[in-house]
Amino acid sequence: MKPIIELSENDFGDILQFPLLWRWNSKTHAEFSREQLQAIRPLTIQAASKLHAALKHLHQPEGLNPSETYELRKINAEQNEEAMKTWMNDLPIAADEPIVISWSNELAVQTKWEILRESWSDFWYPSSDDLTAIPISSDWALAASHDGLFEWAKTENR
Repeated sequence: MKPIIELSENDFGDILQFPLLWRWNSKTHAEFSREQLQAIRPLTIQAASKLHAALKHLHQPEGLNPSETYELRKINAEQNEEAMKTWMNDLPIAADEPIVISWSNELAVQTKWEILRESWSDFWYPSSDDLTAIPISSDWALAASHDGLFEWAKTENR
């Protein structure tokens, strides 16, 4: 499958300038290790905008687009922390798989699956965040809506 977006070194910004950095380096929220923070690479506003536009066909207001995905799995994040951890761990994704996460036209990062899997609640906040995560290969998509629904599915080859 052709990647949804191809990134170059020019598409990355400074994590110290990233508006959501407080989620990962604050005593009141989470304190990621230096290695974890180095594994989170913010996209520039231009690259984030391109990614967000490219993902609109996959993550629609009502969830993942059924005409673009298959083998759908769902969970409500409010069930409990242990259920979410099990659900995330059971997804067929390699820990070191490179992924991009998009929150909006202006906010996106590249990281590894294991960073999101282990710290999903530091990337997604209920009532405020909708996010979409995909691997660089574009083989699957993870969508999290502000109401707590997490959906994962494989994507159709185009």
